[in-house]
Amino acid sequence: METLNPPTKSSDDSPAAAVSRPPWMILQRHGIATEYSTVHSDGRTSASSFTSSGRPFRISFALSPPPANSTIEYDWAGFPAGQDESSTQPDIIAAHGSCVLISVMGPHARNSGLNAVGYFLYEPAGGDRRLPLLRRLPRCYFARLYERYRARERRGEDAQENSYYYHFEEDEDDSWPPCGQTSTTTNTRFLMKEEAGVLRRGEDDVVVAQLDVPPRRNRRAHGAAELCVLRVGRGEWELKRVPIVFFSGDDTGKEREGMKDWWETDVAVPVGDRFLCFVDYFRGFLLYDATVAADVDLTLRYVPLPVEVPDGNPDTDDYGRPKMEHSRNLADAGDMGGQSTVRFVSIEPRCCCGQPGRSTCDRSRSAFLVTTWTLTLPSTGEEPQQPAAVRWVKNSVLDCDELWAQPRYGSLPRVGLQYPVIVSSDNPDVVCFIVYDFNSSNMDHWMLEVDTVSKVLRSVVLYTSPDQPYWRVPVKFPCC
Repeated sequence: METLNPPTKSSDDSPAAAVSRPPWMILQRHGIATEYSTVHSDGRTSASSFTSSGRPFRISFALSPPPANSTIEYDWAGFPAGQDESSTQPDIIAAHGSCVLISVMGPHARNSGLNAVGYFLYEPAGGDRRLPLLRRLPRCYFARLYERYRARERRGEDAQENSYYYHFEEDEDDSWPPCGQTSTTTNTRFLMKEEAGVLRRGEDDVVVAQLDVPPRRNRRAHGAAELCVLRVGRGEWELKRVPIVFFSGDDTGKEREGMKDWWETDVAVPVGDRFLCFVDYFRGFLLYDATVAADVDLTLRYVPLPVEVPDGNPDTDDYGRPKMEHSRNLADAGDMGGQSTVRFVSIEPRCCCGQPGRSTCDRSRSAFLVTTWTLTLPSTGEEPQQPAAVRWVKNSVLDCDELWAQPRYGSLPRVGLQYPVIVSSDNPDVVCFIVYDFNSSNMDHWMLEVDTVSKVLRSVVLYTSPDQPYWRVPVKFPCC
């Protein structure tokens, strides 16, 4: 294989270097200790804070233009990397524009039993703010639905020898468990990257929300979920029970039953300054409208994706539920005529006949199609559209042969693309991918930037970091 030299990552903080960087970048979710990083971070992105236990720490960002990943770096005052085995790296939970939600578990004594996870909101310098801001969010003490169901079951079980298996038996009590708070200050609620999202609605209005669906065996009786919501700087966490509403045109029985039985949230996607989309990449997304007034009944609207929904349980015997992020992505596609839009991209195997479907012949067993669709969401102040107006529009279909034939592709592996990321809502036609040959001895990972409409391979970068490049989230740093 011929080598494509990746662009040199510069530590230059000069104005000229800043101008050369595009505002949209791809953040790798896992932090890297500063002393282990091979790339110097941008000093203007540095911000400091304290954990809930009083430990000082600092983060900054090493920024690179797409398709390369940018990284978050961290260091603990008085705790060199590797010295404290129980300390963990910061993780990116979610992002919207330049607003980044970060989880941090500070160094603490091993086996102390402390739940030391804290959540922080990072905002870069800009506007009236001359320095980046890193503020700790208030802790949330609302128990998760599965915890409350389990607590009720334990109160009702007398001779259950294995509560794990009892957890999956039918519960005779179908009532919604009370929305009480946890009883101890150390048992705070975890915000998982699959279920939590952040939505910036204005200069001083940021919403953090987490979706919580009932355990599978408890869903059929309710058709509802819970939202745990925080308006940053305006109060404490709120817990809301929210009914799930199906558009009548999409209420086909299969959609409703599949959603109730097999839904699992993969990611929360912010759209415009109004919506959060909680996505199950197998079937659809639940649309949360953050503009709904507190005195108005809130609903979650189910919107199916433009792909075939699997029959029954999508889990496999060997690996459990497949991670569909490796082949699908939903993202904000910007405004169209004053209305917010979302773009969906899917990588599917292609048969040798040219149609979708997996092939086993040598000629096309790695062949694939990349298809993109666009959906228009309701405009501000309107009720969600009726079924006749909710339609996915196919934007483009890219065949692997069209990509492989380009000179810039060179001798990169002729295998399927993976982990699509729509980086910018300003240009959603451009998608970044990862490609590597699992059967190759060197296992090099390459990151590609492709215009899926013009079908042009814009850039190729060799991935050189020791960390896995898969968990990525787009951000926009206007100050850089």
